[in-house]
Amino acid sequence: MFDQAKAGHAALKWDDIKAGKISQDSAYALREDIAAPFDPNAGWKEGDTLPRRIVRPGDGSRADIKVAGKARWAEGFWDVTLSRKMDTGNRLEDKILVDRGVYQIAFAVHRQATGGRWHYVSLPYTVGLGRDADISAARFDGDTPKWDQAAKPVTLFYPGQVGWAHVNSAKHAGAEKVKSGVPVKFRHSEAELAHYGIEMEFNDAIYRQWLLTVLAGMLLIGGFGVALNATLKSRKGA
Repeated sequence: MFDQAKAGHAALKWDDIKAGKISQDSAYALREDIAAPFDPNAGWKEGDTLPRRIVRPGDGSRADIKVAGKARWAEGFWDVTLSRKMDTGNRLEDKILVDRGVYQIAFAVHRQATGGRWHYVSLPYTVGLGRDADISAARFDGDTPKWDQAAKPVTLFYPGQVGWAHVNSAKHAGAEKVKSGVPVKFRHSEAELAHYGIEMEFNDAIYRQWLLTVLAGMLLIGGFGVALNATLKSRKGA
């Protein structure tokens, strides 16, 4: 539960959540620094709501990436600036960056507060630190860049559930390309991967529906043939 003295309330109100009355500047996340042990005798009322998870600050190499300023949600989008040192000191866990280097990067966005499923990914991009690449990083002075350079659109897609064993099997036409190390971006577009991912994830249901469609078609053709044959016999009898 929330610590009343630190957060100003012991719980959120469900009606306020539904009505969007809780702002981004209010204590809406159950963080360790404003949390207290649950008290069953705290005078709970109908509609009192507690977040499902306790938010804890990152530690170790996870803490190397920080939010610069405040992350803001507006008009259906998050505006977040992340920062980290080029050399974090965690060489076994972080990629150490050097000036004039070119690096591979890919993006993933998880939705509905889920860390394992229902996420969107991108194909790899190159990032150049002061060099030409898919994304060219530029130096800036001060605490915040001017953000006056052109934006780089990145296409994300839902990858479905496609296992490594499958993409290397005979069932996958591009298995030999995978084994020889040809990057996927040279063989498939984002639209193709999104389609194939859904197709593989729901392959059993799609195949079952295909069989039912074929069976229904055969029954329809058979029924039409029986009806036509009966009509022809009745005319001959007349």
